[in-house]
Amino acid sequence: MSFGSLSQFEANGQSGGGKGRAAFCQAPTIDRDKRKATDYSEYPLTPHGEMLFALVQSGIASYPNKTVSLQFFETASRYADFFKVRKECIIPTLEAMVDSR
Repeated sequence: MSFGSLSQFEANGQSGGGKGRAAFCQAPTIDRDKRKATDYSEYPLTPHGEMLFALVQSGIASYPNKTVSLQFFETASRYADFFKVRKECIIPTLEAMVDSR
C-alpha cells in the first residue's frame, strides 16, 4: 500500500461520504448524547477506515526513510477521528511516535 493510494482513494470520493466517525465505520445514526458511550469497534469499517487500519497495522512508520515516517504521522494526525472508531490502533501509533529513529 502506498500513501499516494490513500490520497487517491479520498480524491475519488470513496471515503464513505461522512464526517467524523461516519467516515470510518458503518454505524447507524446515533444520538449526540450517546456517541461517547457507543462502542464503534463492533461496526464494520468503511473502505476508508479499512485503508487506515491497514496503514497502522503495516508498521510502515518504522521504514528507514524519514519521508515515509513523516507521511505516516501526517496521515495519522489528519484522520484523528479514526482512532475513536478503532481504539486498538492508538497504542501502535503512539509507539511509532516514540521509537528510536
